[in-house]
Amino acid sequence: MSKHGGNQTATVIALCSMRDFNLAQETCQLAIRDVGGLEVLINLLDTDEVKCKIGSLKILKEISHNPQIRRNIVDLGGLPIMVNILDSPHKS
Repeated sequence: MSKHGGNQTATVIALCSMRDFNLAQETCQLAIRDVGGLEVLINLLDTDEVKCKIGSLKILKEISHNPQIRRNIVDLGGLPIMVNILDSPHKS
């Protein structure tokens, strides 16, 4: 289980569903931000569940092409968490 609790399977399904949207489209990127999705995605990076981290990173990778989203990720403290993931023993 993750540090924050929750259902990993449900989280992975939700992340996969998000990837069905056109994440390259600015309206989708801003909608994710506006509903608090960036906070959720960044929190998922700080779990023990590798699948959740990978799913979150894939979405963040797509939506962070937007400069506003990049700034929001930095403001939410996401950058140090991403750097720590690079030191992870999980190579995936």
